[in-house]
Amino acid sequence: MQIIRENAAALYEDMEKNMKLFKRESYEDNFEEYQKKNHVLLEELRALLRACEDETEDNKLREISRAIVDAAAKRLAERNRRTGKESEQLNLNMVTVIYVIPAIRAIKERRAEELTELLCEEWAAAFKGNRIKASDFQTIQSGFKTKLCYVTTAVCQSLHKPDNCYELLLLKKYRDEYLAGTEGGSELIHEYYNIAPTIVKRINKCADAQEKYRFIWENYLQPCVELIETGRNEECRDLYVKMVEKLHQEYMEDYYGKRICT
Repeated sequence: MQIIRENAAALYEDMEKNMKLFKRESYEDNFEEYQKKNHVLLEELRALLRACEDETEDNKLREISRAIVDAAAKRLAERNRRTGKESEQLNLNMVTVIYVIPAIRAIKERRAEELTELLCEEWAAAFKGNRIKASDFQTIQSGFKTKLCYVTTAVCQSLHKPDNCYELLLLKKYRDEYLAGTEGGSELIHEYYNIAPTIVKRINKCADAQEKYRFIWENYLQPCVELIETGRNEECRDLYVKMVEKLHQEYMEDYYGKRICT
């Protein structure tokens, strides 16, 4: 465990670079580089996981997850200003989701997946209001090859979030794994994708496009993310429906009559 404690902070080094390289053309190579850089820690994790084959070693898994969370918490504590902390917290969330957890799962030991689930639990306990989901490299990489939400993508870009950010991945997973399977869900998704490209084009013509995207984020997308993270999927669906109806009315029905943008 000493190696884990001493090296856990390295998992969060070069965060800005790693976030910047979280793109279709660079994520795979940078993920491999991330694994190489943290080779000593990951090999120690492999050895510890093999030693934890016995279910009586569950406390050891939690000890490992807490060591990683403690390293992130120490980094966050170095941020003195509130705005700086909020930004750092989001970056820590995302780096954990797109680099730390996939690197642990790539170890391929039997209890690696269990360790990452414990890590998510410890994360939620340590950082109130910040829930993360465990994923793996293949799932995240495949996300670059599939269509993501037009409006959500535009909103995230306006907020200077990286391509295929945590929120996009979470909302895409919700769309594919929950919403599409509900009654009328496929029809709702189809309707949305019929109007979304036009909505984005029309918002982008507005002088106050940044404010309009922030309104969508604060009133619809961010609350949806929080609802998904806390398992309130049906409430998220209701809010999603309200968003689609609002955007349809404002940018499809009333666009020309009210001259929303000139």
